[in-house]
Amino acid sequence: MSNILSIQEPSKLKDVLRIFSALDDARWSDAGNYNLINYCQENLTPDEKLLTHWLCYITDRQTAFQRVWDVGGYVLSHLVRGFTDGHKSLEQTLLDEHIKFDGGLRLECPLERRNDRLNFYRIDPQDSKTVEFKSRYMPTDMISIYRTLFILHRVAERSFARFIYLAVHDETQQGIPIRKLAAALHFLTYMDIGTVKAEEVQDKMAELSTGLEKQLSEFLLDPKGFIAKLVHDFDPYGKKRLWCSIRDYLKSDEFNGYLVGALEALENVDPAEPPRWRRKNVEKATLAEMELPGDVWNNYPIFREWLFSPFVGSIPKRWDMPRTIREIYKDLRDENATFYPEQLDVTFDFVPRMCDRLKCHFCIFGGGIEKQCHQQRGLYCPVTLAACGYFYPCKPDHCAFKSISVRGFCQSPIARGGV
Repeated sequence: MSNILSIQEPSKLKDVLRIFSALDDARWSDAGNYNLINYCQENLTPDEKLLTHWLCYITDRQTAFQRVWDVGGYVLSHLVRGFTDGHKSLEQTLLDEHIKFDGGLRLECPLERRNDRLNFYRIDPQDSKTVEFKSRYMPTDMISIYRTLFILHRVAERSFARFIYLAVHDETQQGIPIRKLAAALHFLTYMDIGTVKAEEVQDKMAELSTGLEKQLSEFLLDPKGFIAKLVHDFDPYGKKRLWCSIRDYLKSDEFNGYLVGALEALENVDPAEPPRWRRKNVEKATLAEMELPGDVWNNYPIFREWLFSPFVGSIPKRWDMPRTIREIYKDLRDENATFYPEQLDVTFDFVPRMCDRLKCHFCIFGGGIEKQCHQQRGLYCPVTLAACGYFYPCKPDHCAFKSISVRGFCQSPIARGGV
């Protein structure tokens, strides 16, 4: 047991976690429950789609997530296609064709035909011949994007899948490669970036080109040894965008398909490597190596204090929810448990709909779901729709939600009859 946390009622806490595990299963059962990218062309390779996804997550900070995938996805996929084509230098692809400094730092690409998803943002070829995208932290994100492409160019033949393969192959267990992958991808994009101002972007790019040479030479000489050092120094917490990306590669039907397809397309790789990353082959022990991507929702005080603290006792103030749920998992895990820490990321959808709006009266953990639950096969489950907005077919004979066993577990004064 943990020396810091004191689990008060482990059976009840396991029941709470079992519900979140079931909500997570519902989330990944339908592509309509998660974000899809608006690619500039449909004929991008699986490798190019993976890299576009990775770059999109770089910019996904305090920016409307739908705009990141709709507008950012279009521009970044155009950038990726130019990068992987390989006919132009990285500087030409970025500085000459996609990065614009006049009128404010931004990314830009041509708009050659009408795009339905861009049209929602009033971006139409009749009005403009270009698509512009700017994230909340564009200067810093620009350096992360440049660092990513520069390293891929130097060590992985401009292939994101090749870089992933260098990180994960030659391991007999799946759990170990996840930590190696996380450390390697952190090095690829986020290490030593700091905060960058718009006027510093070009100088920072030049510094990176020379400053990374020693490390990249070490990487090329001994990839396995270099990544082992990265793993030794890697802090897994505070890496939301990193874990969200890895999560998608393992759990999303779409992106997992791209990962396997991109690995299969590589030359000179172990043929046993791609199939073991198929979603159906990924073991729970592997998924349990992922950390919960920390955000404002799973750290929301109402959620944390009313639903978790009563069963855990005093949580150290310096701990955010990713650290807390990891310690809870260590204490409660057993062979029959279905829950693992990353699954609590459904709070991204649950907390704004339930806790933030104080919908305690019909919450699974509050007043209960009897008036929602219809148990009619062939219709969507109203419980997952209300709780998280997830489309999930009703399965009356195998339902994790229809039981009232967790009703009243939340200590919210509203759920307990207060006002």
